[in-house]
This record gives sequence, C-alpha cells and structure tokens, in this order.
Amino acid sequence: MTGQLLANDAALVTGATSGIGAAIVRALAREGARTFLTDDTTKDVGALAHSLANSGSETAFLAADLNTPGSCDRIVNAAVQRFGPISILVHAASPGSSEPALEVSERTWDEMLAVNLRAGYRLAGQLGKIMMRHKINGRMLFITSLHAQTPRGNPAYGAAKAGLEAMVRELAKALGPHGIRVNAIAPGSIAQNWFPKAEPTIRVTPLRRMGKPEDVAGIAVALLADQFSGFVTGTTVTVDGGLSLHNWLDGPS
Repeated sequence: MTGQLLANDAALVTGATSGIGAAIVRALAREGARTFLTDDTTKDVGALAHSLANSGSETAFLAADLNTPGSCDRIVNAAVQRFGPISILVHAASPGSSEPALEVSERTWDEMLAVNLRAGYRLAGQLGKIMMRHKINGRMLFITSLHAQTPRGNPAYGAAKAGLEAMVRELAKALGPHGIRVNAIAPGSIAQNWFPKAEPTIRVTPLRRMGKPEDVAGIAVALLADQFSGFVTGTTVTVDGGLSLHNWLDGPS
C-alpha cells in the first residue's frame, strides 16, 4: 500500500496485548511500521504478532516483565537485533490497581512505579541514545491517564502516570535538539475487558459514550507521524470524549 504514514519506521511497543496497546500496534502496522511487541504474557503477545504477520506486517515479539531488572535491556537488544535502529517507542505497559489512599501496599506501589517510570525512563534513555547515534528523527509516546491530572481514588496509578507526564516534558526538552519528539496521550474511560461500559460515566461524558481503544490509536498515529505532528513535542493530548470537562458540582445533564 502506498501513502503509509510510517512505512520507514520500526516501532517498539510495550503493553502490546492490552486494549489500547494492541489497538496502537495494529494502527502502526496498518501505516507500514515494522513492529516489535513486548508484554508479560508469551501466549498473548505471540498470538498478536502471528496475527499481524499473517496479514503481511513485519513483526517480532519478546515476552518480558518490565518489573524485572534487566528486562528493558533485553527488549531493546532484541528489537535492535531484529529491526536495526528503532525510530518509535510506545510505552503503554502498566499494572492495574484499585487500592485506595492509605491502603496501597508497598508491592503495588513499587511495581506501579517500576513498570511505568523506571522501565519507561530506561527504554527512552537507551533508544534515545541509539536515535542520536544514528541521527534518527525519533518519536516517543507514553500512555498516561486522567488519573495523572485529578485524584480519582487510585493514588499509586495516579502518581505513576503524573510522573510519566513530567518525564515526557523533561525528555522532550533534552531530546528535542536532536530531532526527537516526545509526547503523551491521557485516555479517559476506554471500554476494555477490565473496564466495561459504565452508564454513570457515559452520563457525565459530553460525547455520551465510552471510548474505544481505536480512539486512542488514531491519535497515537497522528502524534507519531511527522506529516501531522512534526512540530509537536512535550505535550499530553487528552482523549476522553470531554469527560475531564465534568465539574463534580454539576449533576448529570
């Protein structure tokens, strides 16, 4: 197919088998990118990679737990060995959490920050150096959350995602002079297996529906394609159907 936006790119995607991560992977593949997938489940990430390969996309995968020291190095080495210098990083991996304030276990806290922040920073640092060495106009995209912006009863998740947004700004400032763009997407309520449709949320969302993983994937492609966002870096794009416009003083309209 001609006119593909990412035909010259090789992308490394973490959290590749989640709803949002998998939708982004498929969108990148449709736009011609070679994709290296990683997640912590061999069966799921392998199945997605084989599905993409069967549809004609060039893809590879490695199952790895980002909470494990050394996992980022293994992922980057495997991706570079397979595809050469990587031009796109999408960090979508994150554990889930529902522990309220003052009840977050140390294990949950450590894992949340390790997968989101430690792994995100390590991957960005390694790939950023590769991009600079090969003079690649690279792009990095981090998936954050509305939890980063307002308290929503999930402090470990919110703190990790807020940290990611701060890291995005730091990386964008540091890597910008080398032609590398760094941005984030903050999804709102996206209907996935672990987060089904919720009528109360729909009632306070101006667009009156839950989001779909594909809603996030479309914005991801736009942010990663220089044709659309070549002068955009250090920002977080909210994809929430207007949910963040809701004032808690207002009742459902």
